[in-house]
Amino acid sequence: MNRICPESKGVYQCELNLKDGSLSAATLSGATSSPSFIAFHPNQKYLNAVNEGEAKVSNREPYYSIAIFSIDAETRELKAIGHQGMVVKTPRRFAIEPTGKYMLVANQSGGNVMVFRDNQSTGEIEHAETNATVTS
Repeated sequence: MNRICPESKGVYQCELNLKDGSLSAATLSGATSSPSFIAFHPNQKYLNAVNEGEAKVSNREPYYSIAIFSIDAETRELKAIGHQGMVVKTPRRFAIEPTGKYMLVANQSGGNVMVFRDNQSTGEIEHAETNATVTS
């Protein structure tokens, strides 16, 4: 359940008409729980979304993760290919550096920025064992 729009089921897309500036109705493109921030990979083959904990895992704590989608080159539809939620506990925002090799993730509960390697062939990310602590 999304906190902003309870009926939301994930990431939506719409089409922009370049002649008159109108938008088509939004359609569900990628199902995921409570996405709050999305960004395209520089190679345009993947989209990542921060999920902010509305879904429950085994009726315990809210589950926060980074959802990973591949993008169909023809239809632009999203296909879920995984989540990274085991290492980063409360992701809030992320940035993918221009070469697409690394993702920097702001981890609220850890008070740090975590570095992930981005596999450009599969879209999957893995922790690079590098973190930078953020102090006030």
